[in-house]
Amino acid sequence: MNQDSFDLFLEWLDADREEAARKYEALHRELIKFFESSVGAEAENLADKTINTVIEKAPQLIGAYAGDPKHYVFRVALFKPQQREETSVSGSEIENSLDLLRDELQQNALAFGAVRNAVGPS
Repeated sequence: MNQDSFDLFLEWLDADREEAARKYEALHRELIKFFESSVGAEAENLADKTINTVIEKAPQLIGAYAGDPKHYVFRVALFKPQQREETSVSGSEIENSLDLLRDELQQNALAFGAVRNAVGPS
């Protein structure tokens, strides 16, 4: 993000610089609340990433997008799944997890069979 894009973004929010700053802060708070309801701990980081994404596109947006900038920002928040921190899981980690689950299921099945034999047929 560069200063020119940030300035354009603020101008897009409102022609009055002070009002634009208030709208920016309000938008940031609303994004944090939005993300807190779905992802919790990463909410502030995701709010920042969302706004930064829009700021980077500010030069193309001004004049091209008709409507409340807030709506555009929230569309970015909703439809940009790559913003969420993705964790990489290797095939061997998946296999290890599946092996643990298989072992646990087998132990549960054996325990169930032992209880069923002790109680007798119903």
